[in-house]
Amino acid sequence: MKISGLGSRVYIRRCLIHLPVGLAIAFVALEGAVLGVLMAFYFIIYQINEDRNIKDFAYPDIAGSIWGMFLYVTIRHIIKLVS
Repeated sequence: MKISGLGSRVYIRRCLIHLPVGLAIAFVALEGAVLGVLMAFYFIIYQINEDRNIKDFAYPDIAGSIWGMFLYVTIRHIIKLVS
């Protein structure tokens, strides 16, 4: 599978599919930092291994999880500011 660019449908779809992974990692990291860091580490290792073995260009998967983490932390801070 070839990913043609940041705006391609495949890139966006794969980012969105991995958004919940980032949400879960951020939730766990803010509750217990060690477990969250381990989850993020193992997810990235898994993606690198998958990319190396099946050449599926893992960077949109990792980017999607990063966007999920950013989204969770941002929403959590906004809720804290409002309440």
